[in-house]
Amino acid sequence: MGAAALVLLIACANVANLLLARAAARRREIAVRVSLGASRARLVRQLLTESLLLALIGGAAGLIVAVWSSRTLAALLVEGSAGALAARPDGIVLTFTFAVTIATGLLFGIAPAFGSSQMDANAALKDGSASVTATGRRLGMGGALVAAQVAISVVLLVFAALFVRTLVNLRTLDLGLDQEHVLTLRLQPPGSNQKRLNEARLRRVYGSLLERVRAVPGVRAASLAGSTPLAGDTLNPAIAVAGYVPRAGEDMHVRLMQIYPDYFASLGVPLLAGREFTAADDSPRAPRLAVINETMARRFFGGSAAAIGRSFGLSLNGWGFQIAGVARDSRERALRDEVPPLAYATFAHTPTGRGQMTLVVRATADPRGLAATVRQLAREVEPAMVMLPVETLADRVQDATRQERLVALLSSLFGTVALTLAALGLYGVLAYAVARRRTEFGIRIALGETPGRLERAVLGESLLVAGAGMLAGIVAAFAVVRLVNRMLFGLAPLDPVSFGAAAALMLAVAAAAAWLPARHAARVDPIVALRRD
Repeated sequence: MGAAALVLLIACANVANLLLARAAARRREIAVRVSLGASRARLVRQLLTESLLLALIGGAAGLIVAVWSSRTLAALLVEGSAGALAARPDGIVLTFTFAVTIATGLLFGIAPAFGSSQMDANAALKDGSASVTATGRRLGMGGALVAAQVAISVVLLVFAALFVRTLVNLRTLDLGLDQEHVLTLRLQPPGSNQKRLNEARLRRVYGSLLERVRAVPGVRAASLAGSTPLAGDTLNPAIAVAGYVPRAGEDMHVRLMQIYPDYFASLGVPLLAGREFTAADDSPRAPRLAVINETMARRFFGGSAAAIGRSFGLSLNGWGFQIAGVARDSRERALRDEVPPLAYATFAHTPTGRGQMTLVVRATADPRGLAATVRQLAREVEPAMVMLPVETLADRVQDATRQERLVALLSSLFGTVALTLAALGLYGVLAYAVARRRTEFGIRIALGETPGRLERAVLGESLLVAGAGMLAGIVAAFAVVRLVNRMLFGLAPLDPVSFGAAAALMLAVAAAAAWLPARHAARVDPIVALRRD
């Protein structure tokens, strides 16, 4: 909403500039009306009526586009499920649009209306030409509006750069696992909500399924986990570590996940020390072993190698675990979260009543080709199996960054629109100023000023206006960018790269927009220009 409002302000500034130019061209007409007895209030009402009519036409056109594009917008917001979001304009939207349209008409029409109504009619009638000079420092209201457009554009460009860089940082984040070749399928066999009562049956179902899946051509490894990667639904028990004295108030909770053997091979997570679970470890009679991540090893034991053979106990039930291995840190939860201390235990030795598991399959090629086969095998093993949709790990990463992708897309779109409008506004004001100053330019060339010097002078005047707006935009961005600090990842709000990129892009576009009017000024024929006046 904020970005849309800023773009609307830029559009209003553009239209206001056009109306100012139109009012200047109608000086003699308005002067005649005043001379014939028209009051200033009547002139203001007439000019505001014209601007409101223009706004209503634009609002109606915008509403038509909104109706036409509502399904596309809904699909963008909910990842293709447009039917899940009712985005078609309703009575509230119509009322809001009408109110914004009226406010917009008043906003861009009031300055030209009052400016035109306060002109000196006698001076306007005596002035037979429109050769009033208007250099960069004398652009008046038009120059101020252009500077405001540039400032707002810089703010939007800074935000776009920050959000795009945030998305890039998340997409290039090292997850510590193989996201390109892994397929996941959440399984809920009958009775899985009562693990201890149905443990033997669940173990037969899961064991049979793993045996069949591992035999499928193209499967490199397969395992089961109590939590789907990047879902974050793990246990969070408090622990006591032998030989470790907690600090006052230290949080001794760690994440605990139940897994089957070959879990780390299936995700492509390397072991830093020790070993992974074997089939013999997943037995109620086997010693309770655990594999921990390197964050847990570093925090409680000083390192991966030092953790092997050490033990910790669960405050939940007093169970003790001996550490058999240390795995590299991997992001099992949200991408933005720091990797927490995490311990892995076998299915038989995890104190939870939940027996639902996620099948994790690592393929040698594109894992999507195995989706139908994996689902069919699960159905053959247990016809009453409840299964969630098959997902690749890459799809889960994509879904985890959905909000960031949407924000980056919309902010880039608004920034591009704002940049385009600001460039058009700058070009329009300068082109109009150059047209009004043809006589001045003709005289200057006739007196010996070279076209190149004149072109540089006009370009410099326009860049001075753009530079003032750019400086104001950077200051404004500095003031408000902290409001989106929580939406950023991997960079500070006052990121110099984002600010520098926004300023450089704005300067380049402003120079391109000003170059053509400056070139026209340098090509003025002095004989033709002087004959016209």
